[in-house]
Amino acid sequence: MEISLENVSKRYGSGANKVIVIDNLNLKIKIGERLAILGVSGSGKTTLLHIIGGLLPPDSGKVLWGGVNANGAFRRNEKLRGAFFGFSLQNHALLEELNVLENVLLPLKILGKKKNISLAEELLAAVSMDHRMRSVPNMLSGGEKQRVAIARALIHQPSFLIADEPTGNLDEETAEAVIEYLFNLCKIRHTGLLYVTHNRQFAYQGQRVFFLRKGKLEEVPHALQCGEKALPNMALEEKIVE
Repeated sequence: MEISLENVSKRYGSGANKVIVIDNLNLKIKIGERLAILGVSGSGKTTLLHIIGGLLPPDSGKVLWGGVNANGAFRRNEKLRGAFFGFSLQNHALLEELNVLENVLLPLKILGKKKNISLAEELLAAVSMDHRMRSVPNMLSGGEKQRVAIARALIHQPSFLIADEPTGNLDEETAEAVIEYLFNLCKIRHTGLLYVTHNRQFAYQGQRVFFLRKGKLEEVPHALQCGEKALPNMALEEKIVE
């Protein structure tokens, strides 16, 4: 099973104000693969994740989930999309009327799956939030809310996990623990992981690493990931934001 993008484009505005965010992009992501995307702010990383996950339609081209065109009825079926993907986006979107544990369990209810409290507790422990299970979101810090969102994204054991800055609001120690858990999940459960990050250390732990620039994905060579300098197209390195 894989995700495929075929000649996908996305633009905003028109005429002189038209901005091409994604430009005739092609990409394949296999289940179990770990793929990282780097890019400067405003380069379209979040837009690309939303297109891949069916949250935003492309202006042209195809997005295929396991060979099925996601631009059609399949994209509009929330249960099928939810079973295929887990999402951890910049907007954590926790429900204020539910406590932490209930927020994590919510995708199972939406998908009509059996409640799995033991897995929810395990995931919350992995992101150091098991001590806040009965707290409501307005009692949490921004970083704590992000950690809950990560646990919620994994609760239904999706085929692919899409993560937009999964450690952006976490302290260094907790961030390293969360990244390690996410990577172990991919290996043990054969779950694909597509993640956006500004942290090169985390990005370079991906099996493939791309830089999004001017609507195009440029694969970062392994030598560049290892810190070598005598490489062509050094603008790629200079553009990366810490």
